Amino acid sequence: MLFLMNDFETYDNIQPTDDDNEESDKVTWISNDVHDDGPEYSDIQFNHTNTMLERFLALFGLRKFRSNQQEAINCALERRYHLFVFMPTG
Repeated sequence: MLFLMNDFETYDNIQPTDDDNEESDKVTWISNDVHDDGPEYSDIQFNHTNTMLERFLALFGLRKFRSNQQEAINCALERRYHLFVFMPTG
């Protein structure tokens, strides 16, 4: 799997809308059935795993992800679910 710049949507590609409706800006919960899917993506060997780790080492010089980073990347690259990741910075 190749990760090319054209594979990702950038802010330049996002079209503005004329909808300036405060109602659409309100946050609503989709579901109260929230659960952690991280363990499903932690130790599984995906098709992209080797390439991902090679690129991670080549680009950042790191061999190990921080907590939950690899799970989030695996889930995003597998594209089975919509993904929202909320992680602390440090």
